[in-house]
Amino acid sequence: MSSANASAPLVVELGFVESPALAVLGLSTTVESAGCSAPHAHPRAQVVYASSGTMRFSAATHTWLLPSSHLLFVPPEVQHSCFFPGRAVLKNLFLHPSVCVHLPKECSVFRVTPLMAVLIEHLVLQDESAVPSPPVARKLQVLLDELVAAQPCPLGLPDARD
Repeated sequence: MSSANASAPLVVELGFVESPALAVLGLSTTVESAGCSAPHAHPRAQVVYASSGTMRFSAATHTWLLPSSHLLFVPPEVQHSCFFPGRAVLKNLFLHPSVCVHLPKECSVFRVTPLMAVLIEHLVLQDESAVPSPPVARKLQVLLDELVAAQPCPLGLPDARD
């Protein structure tokens, strides 16, 4: 698990780790008035969940303003940017593309169920340098199953076209 406190631009190297043996990499951080320094993309998919606070994400032609009751799934190689306007407790999971085959091909918002919240909390606490143990792999699979079964929430606003 990586942990940080940030008020400067967020730089997340975990999205660029290419090892398929490391199916999930977690980051837990507390941020305040922080965001990405620039739009970016990475080879890993990203599950972004602010367990408290709000977050604003932009990708492609949409912008999302998400409360703590929702998460955003960002597929691999999708350019995006983020901003956290106040204090937020952020939980990030970076997923190797091999585990994302049944997940959406575009950014999607999902309501966070109590089960999802607990699974994410457990997964961000794992040692990112170790191959996931069988219990961790099972938790990841349950989270993936929950995301596949969940209905996306239409919280995105289209960007202006002028």
